[in-house]
Amino acid sequence: MVRSQGGTVWSQAANGLGGTDLKWEKIAAAADGTVAACATEHQATSTFLVQGWNPDGTVKFIYRYPDPAGLYEDGAVDIIADGNEFAVVGYTNHGVPSGQTQTLLVRLDSNGNALFEHMFDLGPGTTFDESPVDMVRSGHGVIIAANQNYVGYVARIEGTTVDWNTTIQDPNNTMRLESISDGLSLLVVGQVGNAGGARDVFTMSLDNGALFQHLQFPTDQAILDTGGQDYVLTSVTSSGEIVAYKIDVFNGIDYMHVFGGTFYNGGQIEPGLDNSAYIVYQDSLAGQMLMNKWKFAPDTVSTDIVNNLAGPGRDYVLRTDQFGNPVVMGSTQDNNMRVNLAAWSWDKNLARQWHVQLTGNPSRDELPTDFVIDRDQRFYGVGKSTDPVAGDTKAVSWRVKTWYQAHPDTVRTVLGRHLSGGVDSLQSTDGLNYVSCRFFVPNQQIHPINIEFETEFPIDNVLPGSTSHTLFLTISSDTTGVVQSVQLFDWTAGSFSDEAITFLSPITIQVQLPGTGNLSRFYEPGTRRVKARTRIKQFGPTTSYGFCGFLDEVRWESFAE
Repeated sequence: MVRSQGGTVWSQAANGLGGTDLKWEKIAAAADGTVAACATEHQATSTFLVQGWNPDGTVKFIYRYPDPAGLYEDGAVDIIADGNEFAVVGYTNHGVPSGQTQTLLVRLDSNGNALFEHMFDLGPGTTFDESPVDMVRSGHGVIIAANQNYVGYVARIEGTTVDWNTTIQDPNNTMRLESISDGLSLLVVGQVGNAGGARDVFTMSLDNGALFQHLQFPTDQAILDTGGQDYVLTSVTSSGEIVAYKIDVFNGIDYMHVFGGTFYNGGQIEPGLDNSAYIVYQDSLAGQMLMNKWKFAPDTVSTDIVNNLAGPGRDYVLRTDQFGNPVVMGSTQDNNMRVNLAAWSWDKNLARQWHVQLTGNPSRDELPTDFVIDRDQRFYGVGKSTDPVAGDTKAVSWRVKTWYQAHPDTVRTVLGRHLSGGVDSLQSTDGLNYVSCRFFVPNQQIHPINIEFETEFPIDNVLPGSTSHTLFLTISSDTTGVVQSVQLFDWTAGSFSDEAITFLSPITIQVQLPGTGNLSRFYEPGTRRVKARTRIKQFGPTTSYGFCGFLDEVRWESFAE
């Protein structure tokens, strides 16, 4: 059985001070393992709130922007990690005319201590009414997009100094910036005109904020999401189709693909590592989530479909981990019509890795807002939990443990003659496709067939000396009348391990580690490669015709808690 089911390490739900409603907005992970989320805490006035956790779920710090008398309207919008620090952007009306706000940037260390708290007026003059909408990291500084009086501003800030500040506006219409994403340049999305107006896209220099180009899209296309370095974005037409674009920073649209079907909600896009992009959205008629991988040249799309989704209006959050594997956080619906948080992971070929469904509270609906995967592949998600009867909303957070699996990407017959099959034949135990080989028996001497296979995991070696890390190797064989053994390659010793497990085929065997010693010896230093071999030996009387070996599936699995 594929061990693709993750599990919850911890989960928490909490109201704000005084039992007020609370929803975590964004989450980030520092280099030392601390994770932190930001929110706006609504009481008589609103509060700029950041909470940090240790990996074990204990609360490490709680930070509120100082307002001892509770006089100001403050709020947090976005958080990013920078080494062992967090940059948090929001707004405050401290020191500005009543009913107006300006941008607030706070930098915290991983213990929640404020390194600085600074207010910025990114727009000109003394009319504030400023609201930040998005932030990305830039060196040891940040780039913030904000709106003021229906004009957009994008500024790079290092410490408390504004390096550059670019105005984005339309001479004939109002302009409201909505998002930014970064790669080799900035990709900025803004809405032109009133609600329902067209969305425009601007590409900008990271160095000085200079505008490279302004792309205008048809009025029947609403931009759903942008994806960083490949300058990819999606939009939906009035007929209900998703359109994905790959944009050149200077020269407009490079590639375009129209996804048929009946798009309903949740369109998200992220660039892949191999001239590709991942697109996820909900099909309204079938009630399915479609995870797509779009390769630009040649124009090809592969799709995995997930069923049992929550009803309409449920968003997704799509990210790629440090190895380029797509991960989605969304929600499913149980038999009581309650909405539960869920997450899915795929490898770069859209083979599912793990799936986690959380909570299942019979009286609450839980919806996602953001997640992060830290450098040790630990998954943390945040969102909100609502009681539809009482109207109570809690901020929820959780961490999950995950399984990653991989099939061999090389296979070779070392002793014996290869007859048929390759790595594609080892993807599943189907009883139809095999790697087969034959060994002829000269002079009635028994010789084994040796088949070696190796793979590169979609994750790094996670805490190899820890008991929280487990490695499995599963081999299925349909060879009859033979004895078969499995050996793992010890990269420290430079040879196959003596820890062979022998069994009588046909059978499926699973080798579980750790057995003895440190797991890191089974990973090639500096890489994520693992290697093993199976030896097939004739059992019983020999014949001059030799014997065959049939290998049906080989699957590696790694568990990161």
